Amino acid sequence: EAITLYERLAAEHGQSEHAAAALYGWAWCLLDLKKTDEAHAKFLAVHKDHAQSEYWADATYRLAYMAAQQKQHDEALKLLGELIDALGQRTKATVHVSDKSDEASVSNRAAATNPLETLNHARYLRAQVSIHLTRWDDAEKDLKQIIDARADSPLVLPAEFLYGDVAY
Repeated sequence: EAITLYERLAAEHGQSEHAAAALYGWAWCLLDLKKTDEAHAKFLAVHKDHAQSEYWADATYRLAYMAAQQKQHDEALKLLGELIDALGQRTKATVHVSDKSDEASVSNRAAATNPLETLNHARYLRAQVSIHLTRWDDAEKDLKQIIDARADSPLVLPAEFLYGDVAY
C-alpha cells in the first residue's frame, strides 16, 4: 500500500519539496520487500536529483553499501568519497550532535538527521573496502578519524578493534 502511495506522490508531485522524501520512503519499502534492484534505482534518483535533500547522504551511503556488497569496489569508493567530502564540509560548518545518538545511527532510517554519524559510517565502510583491497594506510586513516571524532558513536569500539587489526 505504501508503495502505491509513494508512486502516486512521485508521479503527481515529482517536483515538490517532498519528492526526495517520497523516493527515499519508496526505496525503503522496496528493500523491505527484498526488491533490491528497484530500491537501488530509487536511492540513485535521490542521489542524482536531490543533492540538497536531507535524504541525500543516507541514500548515497546505501548505494555505496550495495556496491560494496556486490564487490563493485571502485563504485563504492567513488560514492563514499563524494559522501565523506560533502558531510565533512557540512559537519565543519555545524556539528549536529543528537540527544538520542542511538536513534541517529545509520543503521536505521533516521540517519539523515545526523550527518556526523552518517560520516562515521561512511568512513567505516570505506575502511572495510580499503582493507578488502589491501590499502592499509587508507583504512587506518578512516578508522583513526572515527576514533578521534566522537567517543559516543556506536562505531568507536568496532573501529578501535579494526584499527588494531589493520596495524597488525
